[in-house]
Amino acid sequence: MSSSSSSSAQRIVCGDEAYAICSVPNGLNESLFAVACGSSSSSNVKIFYVDAQTHRLKEKTELMRSIPSSSGKIADVDCCGKGPGHDLESDDGANISIMAACTREGDVSVFQKEGKNVSKKGKGQYSSCKFDPNDGRVLAMVTIGGDSVCFYDHENDKEVGSFITGGSGKKNSKGDWSKANRNEFTFTKDGNVFVVDSRVNSSNSKPMVSQTSSFRDVAFSANEEGRYIITASEDWLVKTWDMRKNDGTPVKCFAGHKGSVTKARFNPVYESICLSSSLDGTAKLWRDSDLGRLPDDDDSGRRSKKANVDENSNNNNNSEGISLELTTYGNLHTTPIGSFSPVVDACWSSNDPWVFSAITMDGTVALDVVPRSEKYRILL
Repeated sequence: MSSSSSSSAQRIVCGDEAYAICSVPNGLNESLFAVACGSSSSSNVKIFYVDAQTHRLKEKTELMRSIPSSSGKIADVDCCGKGPGHDLESDDGANISIMAACTREGDVSVFQKEGKNVSKKGKGQYSSCKFDPNDGRVLAMVTIGGDSVCFYDHENDKEVGSFITGGSGKKNSKGDWSKANRNEFTFTKDGNVFVVDSRVNSSNSKPMVSQTSSFRDVAFSANEEGRYIITASEDWLVKTWDMRKNDGTPVKCFAGHKGSVTKARFNPVYESICLSSSLDGTAKLWRDSDLGRLPDDDDSGRRSKKANVDENSNNNNNSEGISLELTTYGNLHTTPIGSFSPVVDACWSSNDPWVFSAITMDGTVALDVVPRSEKYRILL
């Protein structure tokens, strides 16, 4: 399968450092992105958008949300478009959804209308916060090592569920809510992926998926009844898994990154496309026809590729430390984001399924689109 490399991506510098990015649902059908960024003295969340007249990436300065410097660096940011009574209103009348940010020091802030901001000190140091996709009332907060996840009703200021894995994780943990089962949440702990019920308190620590290499991110598919999950890991691979199977084998492995994969997400509308970002400074799009609405003509080009590993390599090339026979699929599109800085996060636009954005550690925000040829291939 041939791949393309984009030189048309738009870029803008948001701050000295960037930590996390998410899409912002809104009533104007704009592609808005919330970016957690900052410097040594302050942290804040900035909103970026594509100007309708100039088609350039710009910042909505009136919607910037400041985080107290004592709270430390922001580990994650999330937005939810549910609940009209919770909208943040900009000067141009755009209804921007509620927003949450968590820090590595354990502070959690939920931004609603003026005078209704919620700040609390959590039970641990957090690396992920995610609103439930139903009404945005419950916020899932995952500790840095993935040792536990807390489900917090921010409107009523109470914990409604929790899950403890046991032991101590070493890597940052990320999570995602199921779009099909409103109570299911998945998150990572080193080389394990857990799927838990947010309504109960539990310490059942049996993972859904396990591997030697640490996972950096996991997400549910938007459709297919929540059957599939996608993972990003330190073995440089993006993998999809069928949760109905319990054989420990991924459905597909996407190989092409040259560093740890930091984010992996199915397209929110067209699941034949997947997005990933990596410490190699790129964001990549992948084609997965098994989850899409059309057969993949290029599946005939799939190949069995051996990943040779140097256990002593500082590059951590496939950190499982063995040679693996992997069914791999080439990427259809590569966006160079940072020349010298790793890409730490990426996301799809919630309002335009053809638009995605990514950030680098040195504070660069980049925006790109699905290639026109791939768009036509899906729609026609």
